[in-house]
Amino acid sequence: LITDRGGWVIRMGHPGMTPLPKMERVVDYANSDFKSDWMDVFLWASCRFMIGTGSGPVHVPPTFGVPVLQTNWPQIGMNPYFQKSLILPKLYYSNTEKRFFSYREMLESSLGWTVSSVFEGIDCTIVDNTPEEIEAAVGEMFEMESLPNQFSQLSELQTEFNNLRSGYDGTGGATISETFAQKHSALFS
Repeated sequence: LITDRGGWVIRMGHPGMTPLPKMERVVDYANSDFKSDWMDVFLWASCRFMIGTGSGPVHVPPTFGVPVLQTNWPQIGMNPYFQKSLILPKLYYSNTEKRFFSYREMLESSLGWTVSSVFEGIDCTIVDNTPEEIEAAVGEMFEMESLPNQFSQLSELQTEFNNLRSGYDGTGGATISETFAQKHSALFS
């Protein structure tokens, strides 16, 4: 999606990661001879937006005003204050009840507040974001970038998600991806 829209993908990471195959407009910077600490920061500071997970690097671009798409975000109650950014939360499937936990249930338990995969007394399977969910959210990032007021005009579901989190002293300014919220709208009940 990014390269189809004329963009470049620069893959960050540690040296020695499995190399990417050669692709047009994709740079495997993690395995390049140019990799260095200062170049990491330069790239994070100058990109249009970053797609990342809960690891440390996702916290750098916002210090330069660069938005992030936080994928596979495990703790919906504790997201950082990243303006003009979106989250795609992990989902938790109750093995006992054979259904996904609602957002409210996540926030009322340890599911919404930790990055652990061990939850005392909760039998669940952690479900990562799908490639389709990530691609749809990347499309949203492009749309939001082209419409400066888009972040101030949240959808009803995004507003509902933020209001729900605020009732639990949730932190952060990043909101849920609209396409993800629509796909999983049943989790609001």
